Order: sequence, then C-alpha cells, then structure tokens
Amino acid sequence: MDHHRTRTPLHVTVLAVVAVLSACTAAYTTSVPDPQRPVGMPEVNSPAVRTGSFDPAQARFWTWDEPLGVAAELPQVIQMVRPHVHEIDGRAAANKVCDMIVQRGLRPGQVCICLQGFGEGGGDPEGKSYHVRGRSPLFFDWNDGLRRSDTEYWWYTPWMKNGRARTSTWMNNFIAQYKARQRIDHRIPDPSRFAFDTERYVVVNWQAKAAIESFHSMMRDARWSTEKLPGYNKTMSELYEDAGRPKYDHRQEWYRPVNQEWAVWYHGLCIELADAAMNEVAYEPIRNAWIGCMSSNYRSATSFDGEDDRYDVDALNPWLKTVHKSYADQLAPVTYRTVERQGRQVITRSSGASTVVMERRLQAMVESYGGIDPARITPWIELTGTRRKPQGRDVLQSVQATYLLVHALGNLGVQEFLVWSNDSSRSDRRYWDAFAGIVLGELPPSVDPGH
Repeated sequence: MDHHRTRTPLHVTVLAVVAVLSACTAAYTTSVPDPQRPVGMPEVNSPAVRTGSFDPAQARFWTWDEPLGVAAELPQVIQMVRPHVHEIDGRAAANKVCDMIVQRGLRPGQVCICLQGFGEGGGDPEGKSYHVRGRSPLFFDWNDGLRRSDTEYWWYTPWMKNGRARTSTWMNNFIAQYKARQRIDHRIPDPSRFAFDTERYVVVNWQAKAAIESFHSMMRDARWSTEKLPGYNKTMSELYEDAGRPKYDHRQEWYRPVNQEWAVWYHGLCIELADAAMNEVAYEPIRNAWIGCMSSNYRSATSFDGEDDRYDVDALNPWLKTVHKSYADQLAPVTYRTVERQGRQVITRSSGASTVVMERRLQAMVESYGGIDPARITPWIELTGTRRKPQGRDVLQSVQATYLLVHALGNLGVQEFLVWSNDSSRSDRRYWDAFAGIVLGELPPSVDPGH
C-alpha cells in the first residue's frame, strides 16, 4: 500500500472528518486489596500532576492496525507487531513475530508485540474455534474446568493450574526461539513493549448466571480447598473465608440485590487473579528475558485500592465498585467511551464529560497501592472514526473526543497510547489523517482551546 501519495492539506482533512463524526461515554471494572504494590512497578510518592504542557508530538502511539496517510509517515505512530497465535506453538509464534519485524525494518524502541489470542484456549464451547484448539490456554483450559454434569458453565472457573503450566511452556519456547533468531539475524532488535489483549477470563457480568452457578459448583470440587491461586497462594476456600463468606443465591442472577455483595468481591478477585496469572506466565519471563521491556494487558492491568473512594466502577451497574491490583509493568486502562446507567436510564455522555471520567479513573490508579509513575500508564484509546454499538447504542469516536482525551491524559503524565481500530475506521485514510493532526498538535475545529 502506497503511504506517500499526494497529501490533502491536513486542516482540510480534519474539517472533513469533523463533519462526519460525533461524540459519546466510558468506565470499567475489578478485586481485593493487598498491602503489596503491583509487581514490576516502583513506588512513587508524588501523584500525577496536571502540567498543562503536554505535547502529543513527543508521545508514542502504538496502533492496532497499519497507519495510513499522514499517520504512516509520523515516527510517533508505530503499528504493533500483532500476529494471530491462536493455534500455533510458541516457537512458531516467535518466528512469525521475527519475520514481521524484519519485513517492516523495525529498529530498537519500535517493537511493541501483541500476541493475538495468547492465553485464550480451552473451554467455552460457544466461543470461537481457537478457544477449543488454542495452544496457550491460560484461561479456561478444559482440565481446569468442572465436570460437565456439574453446571452448564463447567469451564468457567478461575482455577488455572493446567493452563498456567501449558502457557508458561509456550512463552518460554517463544522467548527461546526469539533469542535464537536474534543470534543469527542482527535485524531483529529486543522488544520494548508487549501489549497483551487477553480478555477471556472469569468476570461476573459475562452472563446472568455463569459465574455464580460455576462458583456454587466449585464448592463441591476437591480443588476448592487444595488448589493455590496465583498472586495469593491461597485456595478459593481460604479467600472466601477471608472475605467473610459473602452470601449469595445461585438460583438468581449475579446483579440481584441478594448477590451484590458476593458479586463485588468475586468480580474484583477474578480480575486480579487473571493479572497475577499473566504475570507468572508472561510479564515476569519477559522482564527477565529483556531488561527494560515492559508488558501490560487490556483491562486486567489496572489497579484500584479502594482507599479514598479509589474504586473501579461498572458503567451499567454503579454499585459494582471493585478493587484489585495489577502485576503488569504498565497499566492499561480502557478509555473507550461507552454507555452507562443512571437510574433506570441508559445514557451516553458528551465527549467532555467522558474525558473527566477517564481523568478521575487514571488519577485513582496513579494513587493506588502507594502510587506509580503516570508515565507507566499506556491507556487504550480508539482511532478517530471508530464506530461501535455497546448495548445497542451507536457510539462514534469523534475528532473532538480524541483530542480532549489525549491531551487530558497527557497532561496527567501519560506518554504512550495504545490505539485500537476496527472495520469502521482502519481502512479510511481520512480518519488516520485526522488522528495525525491530533498527534501533531493541531486543534480540531469546534474544540474550545481553553477546555
């Protein structure tokens, strides 16, 4: 694809895109407090400070898809190395990654690896085929599930003994093969980032009864009081006792009043367990293999300690206020604007209001567990023009919303962004040119410069 065609003046492109786009919302969820700080992230005593001097041209933007137009020519905008690894082993995945690096001519500091499908194997007969045939089944390995007769959702457990063992072997083989390729090919630099997108682990709000029914069935399994869970080195029996045995009724949905205390505890716990497992099989081996290489994971790599109202809150269930700790080197909050519930109404926020929500969310993470350097936060943002339909509501990422979000988070100390796009935006040069304008510091029309 030719990225060096004659350019339309950038301000003209931005004006055209603004005419196409509009605005909307955001928020998210997670586990149990622990006095320890997140692994891999040093303590700092100074929380984020609003500097007001952020220059996006000095930041780094790792993109999900290939940049087009003006964005393809900017050194600040670099595409992730993102192979699909659903059904291949670690060595084959490393070869795929190395081939992509050589093909693109990436240099030191330009390699951000995203192993698409990593950890998402086993279980879930309703899922995509790779969830059954996956080679790195960290979550929902069939052998970590319950007996098929115990519950309809037999695979839906946070037990990961088998998945952790198999995925650790997978990652060790990946690292060994990558290093082997480096020894014979000087064109392959050390990776500087791993941006994981491993999402399929236990959360209570996936389905109305999946988590609560499987939890109830877990009590009748021997592993309830024998299998140690990552991060805590305790059994589920011990963790349930530590939490005061929150009451629940497995015959009712997780969001019913009788189950809300249990849901708050279990939802957060499961997300923390997922990130602890990611640390064991991925973050820790990576940081040991390549000094200075930092990792994060979509959604699980966020920290909220519950102090001074620092909670993660579910947008559609405001009572679902949870706490959890990340083990990643970088936090990766999701800042996509989504719908949320106010009373009985489902609403979408304006871009300005949504930005304020994200600022507060990031500030809470910066201050949690003793504090972290805000430069170690790499939020997921959407490419301008990306369209989604959360809860059936059409949400379009506008130029204004992207500009406000990037500058607000940058002024808090963020220096890197993970930029997601989908079929609605990835192939449209207009959206990439508008995004390039934001990177270059241009003020989109209709954005109040004093906002």
